[in-house]
Amino acid sequence: MKTRIFFLLVLMAAVLRGVSAEEPPGPLHWLSAEVSLIGNGFRYERQLSSRLSVGGTAFYHIFFLIWTSMGITASVRFYPWAGAFYAEVGLGCGVVFGTDYGPAGSEVYSAYGVMITPALGWRVDLGKPGGFYINPLVALPVVLGDKERWYGETSFGVGVNCRPAFGIGYAF
Repeated sequence: MKTRIFFLLVLMAAVLRGVSAEEPPGPLHWLSAEVSLIGNGFRYERQLSSRLSVGGTAFYHIFFLIWTSMGITASVRFYPWAGAFYAEVGLGCGVVFGTDYGPAGSEVYSAYGVMITPALGWRVDLGKPGGFYINPLVALPVVLGDKERWYGETSFGVGVNCRPAFGIGYAF
């Protein structure tokens, strides 16, 4: 088992070294504030190469007054064409309040635990590289953990929310 873990760590280091071996063009640090329908968030991103960055996000979001989510995640963004479009995966902790269908029909629940957040978005510089930029995105916070129904039953479950947001920030 220790050999497998060691091999996995060596493989991850080699992949990250290969992806981040080139110096990123432009600014290294990206700070932004996100606004959504009802909610907000803050994000820091450190550009490792033209195709890869790491960062962190804290957010609170309400989607059409039915689903609410809040969380703190560390994330990796991959820019496939070294441009503005990206795919992101975040991992952290969070809470999702929502509704789903159970034996009694529509049920209100809260789920709290590990949060996995895939996202797609665009990071667009306004003018020259660096300075102000915009960042529209759509994320899907998925919480794996305790799922408590409105009538008190608690079990392991999954909570999901959709989080469209618009970010504006500054890069340096």
